[in-house]
Amino acid sequence: MKNFIILMTLCVSTIVNSQQFNVSGRVLEDGSGESMIGSTVLFVNVKDSLKSAFTSVNTDGSFTVKNLNQAFYQIRIQSLGYRTFRQYIRVTQDMTINPILLESIATELDEVVVEAEEIAVQKKGDTVLYKAGAYTVNPDATAADLVSKMPGMVVGDGTVESNGESVRQVLVDGKQFFGQDPLLALNTIPAEVVNQIEVFDQQSERARATGFDDGNTIKTMNVVTKEGKRQGEFGRIRAGVGTDERHWIEGNLNSFKNRRQLTLLGLTNDINKSDFSNSDASGGRGGQRGGNRFFGGGAAQAPTGITNTQTFGFNYSNEGEENKWRLESSYFYDRSRLDNIEETQRTFFGEQQGQVYNEQRASDSDNTNHRLNARGEYQINDKNTIIYTPSVTIQDFSSVDRTSANTVFREESLNATENDFTTVSNAYDVNNNLIYRHKFGKQGRSMFTELNFNTFNSEGEDTFRDFENDSTTIYQNERLNNTYAAEVGYIEPVGKSGQVQIGYELRQEDRERIINTIEFDETNRGAASVNDALSGNLNSELTYHRPSVNYSVRSFSNFFSAGLAFQHSQFDNANEGVNTSLDNRSFNVLLPTFFGRIPITNKVDMFMRYSTSTSAPSTSQLQEVIDNSNPLFLSVGNSNLDQSYTHQLFMRIAKTNVEKNTSISNFSIINTTSNFITNGTFITPQDSTLAPGIVLERGAQLASPVNIDGYWNVRNNTTYSFVLEAFKLNVNATAGVSYIRNPGLVNGIENISETFNLNSRLTFASNISEKVDFNVSYTWNGNQVENSTQENQNNQYSTHTVGGNLNLIFWKGFVLRSDIQYQMYDGISDEFDTSYALLNGSIAKKFLKDNAGEVSLSVYDLLNQNQSVTQNVTAAYFEEQESLVLNQYFMLSFMYTIRNFKKG
Repeated sequence: MKNFIILMTLCVSTIVNSQQFNVSGRVLEDGSGESMIGSTVLFVNVKDSLKSAFTSVNTDGSFTVKNLNQAFYQIRIQSLGYRTFRQYIRVTQDMTINPILLESIATELDEVVVEAEEIAVQKKGDTVLYKAGAYTVNPDATAADLVSKMPGMVVGDGTVESNGESVRQVLVDGKQFFGQDPLLALNTIPAEVVNQIEVFDQQSERARATGFDDGNTIKTMNVVTKEGKRQGEFGRIRAGVGTDERHWIEGNLNSFKNRRQLTLLGLTNDINKSDFSNSDASGGRGGQRGGNRFFGGGAAQAPTGITNTQTFGFNYSNEGEENKWRLESSYFYDRSRLDNIEETQRTFFGEQQGQVYNEQRASDSDNTNHRLNARGEYQINDKNTIIYTPSVTIQDFSSVDRTSANTVFREESLNATENDFTTVSNAYDVNNNLIYRHKFGKQGRSMFTELNFNTFNSEGEDTFRDFENDSTTIYQNERLNNTYAAEVGYIEPVGKSGQVQIGYELRQEDRERIINTIEFDETNRGAASVNDALSGNLNSELTYHRPSVNYSVRSFSNFFSAGLAFQHSQFDNANEGVNTSLDNRSFNVLLPTFFGRIPITNKVDMFMRYSTSTSAPSTSQLQEVIDNSNPLFLSVGNSNLDQSYTHQLFMRIAKTNVEKNTSISNFSIINTTSNFITNGTFITPQDSTLAPGIVLERGAQLASPVNIDGYWNVRNNTTYSFVLEAFKLNVNATAGVSYIRNPGLVNGIENISETFNLNSRLTFASNISEKVDFNVSYTWNGNQVENSTQENQNNQYSTHTVGGNLNLIFWKGFVLRSDIQYQMYDGISDEFDTSYALLNGSIAKKFLKDNAGEVSLSVYDLLNQNQSVTQNVTAAYFEEQESLVLNQYFMLSFMYTIRNFKKG
């Protein structure tokens, strides 16, 4: 395998690829079908008009526009006495478009200038374009504030959504901006520099390099800046001090010059403000002990506790003349120190009905991350280009948990624990991906090679002190994963607009997991010994062979692709330190795919994608080493696990009416998995010995992963957007429904937990003036949980949330800002019903030239009602949890805005 990788690497020096494409077509007269000889064909680059291209129509009506970059273009075809043809097109490969018909006009009118309201939203192929000028925001607004007013867009709770789909990355003028961190990008760019927002499904790196669409896409937002704002410096600096010794310092500086973009930013505060995403490379055990390590499917919760954050980062991108080379890079450092207190109650189903687990936990953690991402592209000549995308993540993590817990059964105490758990861990994750493509003389014929190498290493030491039994245990753990992969492919044009791709992928994963458990006997002068039942060394080697064939056909307005791969997987395992051994095994599966876009009318189109995938069990799921770091929740691996097999169907239909300024979209996602890896839970009615010296106390739990068929996850979301002209309001209405069928085992009996969810959201965004800027929203979320083994434990709960924010500029530069969130929680139990209002506000005064300076006095949680309550339902129990939150404080702050734009 390694020799094969070396051989493929040597090929890089001779075979690479071009990133420019040709588009061909014909121009005919509408009615007669005669060739429109001499007509002008202009391809205008939507993002950068300087990169436009044009040609003339030949005697047979044909034309070819050459050397187009991958981008959006507006096609303009003109001929004297004929109506100008306009159409948008996205160029990602060599294309032949359908014949274009020009309509004759009886008379040629003198040129007139028509002034009209700017078109707010347009649908061009698979891309939605929002014109920033159609939406009014306050002068201090960020791109995030601007996007939140656009039809179908939702910004908040750490995510950005477009018609219910999560936006995974944000580009600025087509270039990567801080990797895949959408909120960071949108909060860094001020709204005043934005000309247009584009939302589309970006193809994979390989698809963009080769021109063959493989169906792997991520929802992407491209922020197109105004031409007059692409030269100069802009940014913002803020600093504040508050009661309870609160502090906040934040700043960002952007320097744009020609093709170069540089952004610097920094942040430090202890007010839970962090617009930056968190990474978790080490998978530290802090807060995840005893039975929770195998499966968890709940939605991400808002941060709880009080966090002290320090962050620094930069983003740099540049490109050479004529796109000879291109570099995009970003680096991030962040450190967060979290203090939290949690109270948890779990009520069990089934035979354990009436059993309740109570826990109080205080935790302190310190998490430090370094993240580096880059993308380099170099065009050697017209036929060869190479693309290299490395990434590095380094993490240091430490935490201390102090836990007091007990289990009762109908008021009878079954067990109890008092302990603390200390974690110290570090990890690094390095990924390298290299793509090259050679373009042959025949249009559309090419070949490519993709190489990937990933290395992951995590080391940690966990110390568990059991005050009930006066004992100390140290868990030393290490994980090492190395992945080598190579894929070669050949692409051949078929017919006028078809392509066939034949490929072969070879992948090898070398995985190792080492656990050493050392016990100290406090009654014997702290004598230390290794517990073999809690220690082990697992080596797992996975090898994948996957030949594939794919066919794709693309026309001007639609495309279709189908493929089939055969995957042979070989698992070779070696297990040390426990009595069980892992069998070597192999799997053979077929992996079909299908996707395409079909225009239904000129305003409505449908996109559909069907895909299949497999997932191998992790080393922690396979290794049969008991984890007793929480004496009431033990866990152990399962060496008999098989890989899971998943089918996914995605469908989206959208309609945009430019004249009425309305849009409606609907998407559905269906996932089903066979051999789904879930938890099997055993709750013992009496003390049970699992291994020498390892006892599962009465009422305690032992969790182990198992394969069960029948997992389903179905989701549908509909978004309708329109404008209330009389009130100058943009309105977004969203309705969603989801269903999750989650199988599990409780004491050997299969329990099917079915969760039904209905949700809706109504948002009103002002479009009045920059001096009166507000958003108001209402969200309802209803859930019903049904369990197959105990129907009397079926539950339903819901939340109602009303939110809003106001930015009002009035007399002599004074600014009033306020936001409120009122939440009412109708819980599973009456005791858990709760409601609260979180009201924040500030008064500010603008001063200095161009109102560059601002001083403000703000208050957080004016009503002093903030709280955090969550619920979670599994196949074995439902859980209620309350956490520490940030309480009321006042802050005095200063802000300075930098605006230094230059003419291009």
